[in-house]
Amino acid sequence: MPSLSLSLSDSRCDRRNCRWLIVGMCLLASPLAAETVNLTPNQDATLVEHSQGGLANGVGEYLFIGRTGQPENRRLLLAFDLVGSIPVDATITSATLRLNMSRTISGAHPSSLHRVLRSWGEGPSDALANEGTGSTSANGDATWLHSIFPDEAWDQAGGDFSSLSSATVAVAAEGTYDWVSSTMVDDIQGWLQEPSTNFGWILLGDESTSRSAKRFDSREHSTASRRPILTVSFEVANTTAGLRGDFDANGRVDFDDFFVFVVHFGSVESSDLWDPAFDLVEDGIVNTDDFFAFAATFGRTTED
Repeated sequence: MPSLSLSLSDSRCDRRNCRWLIVGMCLLASPLAAETVNLTPNQDATLVEHSQGGLANGVGEYLFIGRTGQPENRRLLLAFDLVGSIPVDATITSATLRLNMSRTISGAHPSSLHRVLRSWGEGPSDALANEGTGSTSANGDATWLHSIFPDEAWDQAGGDFSSLSSATVAVAAEGTYDWVSSTMVDDIQGWLQEPSTNFGWILLGDESTSRSAKRFDSREHSTASRRPILTVSFEVANTTAGLRGDFDANGRVDFDDFFVFVVHFGSVESSDLWDPAFDLVEDGIVNTDDFFAFAATFGRTTED
């Protein structure tokens, strides 16, 4: 075990000047650690309405929702891989889906996000020009009739999804739009707990009005900043909280913990500096008995 060569009187700051250490320790010792990740879709596609399921747009730069002038409907699919980015035991606290809408000829229309209920494919189809008309369906594509063309069909034409809207936003002029809701949080939490149910969302536009279509930029767009982004904030249990003497919860008992311990040395239950975390022998006072208990763990890590 490393030698503790400093005496308690060797502390480099007195109690008054070390109060910042106490505040910092309280923050670090929280049983939960908050984190945020930004995810791009692992697949996205446009469902192009067609009576035979003969049109798709899997790897184009654009995604579409709403009703065209033909009139035909468009719906947008996107999914995010959570594995490896969010711990399985995390608690999701917030979620924001940001999309860039880059072309429209219509005014404001509601756009609702719904949880998809079965797996689907992003095939190799790539529509030309502005891509709104779609391209001939290819193997692996999601189409209006197929979840995966040509062999797997949706139960319902236009996709299988929850009737409950996860979030709704009025999309008007060109620009970025955010979908945010507690239901989205619940969706992601459920996918985290049961990855086999993670089929992402479908975005529906106004399908009651001709020429209500909106064009969004896809994950294949040449400008990275215009691609879809899902921002997820979550909390995870602090796995270092149980290491005896690790007051700053960094996974090891070291001199940083010793200097914080010194600040509390001599405190009792009635004093301003009292914190039961430093009363390692639980006798109502932080004294030499606690120091020797701390010294016994000095140098240990969570891996020991």
